[in-house]
Amino acid sequence: MSSTASRLASNGHSTPGHSPVRGHGGAHPVAPKPRRGWGWLLLVLMAVAAAALLLTMTSRSAHGLTGRDLAQACRSLLKGTAPPAGAGGVSLRVAVANGHAMVVAEGVPPRACVGAAWDLVKDGTVAINGLVPMRVSGAKLAELCNQADTATMSWTPQGR
Repeated sequence: MSSTASRLASNGHSTPGHSPVRGHGGAHPVAPKPRRGWGWLLLVLMAVAAAALLLTMTSRSAHGLTGRDLAQACRSLLKGTAPPAGAGGVSLRVAVANGHAMVVAEGVPPRACVGAAWDLVKDGTVAINGLVPMRVSGAKLAELCNQADTATMSWTPQGR
């Protein structure tokens, strides 16, 4: 055996006086598992929440009132026109607070409350049972609207 061959055989490294470093160069004995991100789970949860919100907004409550119908009735009342018929037992009135006109809806079923609040919050401030959510989300609106059998919702449009 030559001196180079014996040196390679003794420490596995071609540089004299250097020992091989474990973990460098060469294949790993066990392939590392690929890391799976939580992004896909978040995406699925967001899709389910969006579908639930859409279903809530478009489906009629037990009173036959949709959130879209209630939002339209609130806008009509504030413009001075009579709201469309079929308010489903919801009491609508215009009130003035701090010089701002607002629409107050009392006796709103939870499903209609969530749908109307989601629609109206784009054009102003919505308070449900006296609480204004700091961050508006479908989950927060559902939580506020479902505190009782019916809710009281007030809407103050921007710029009024």
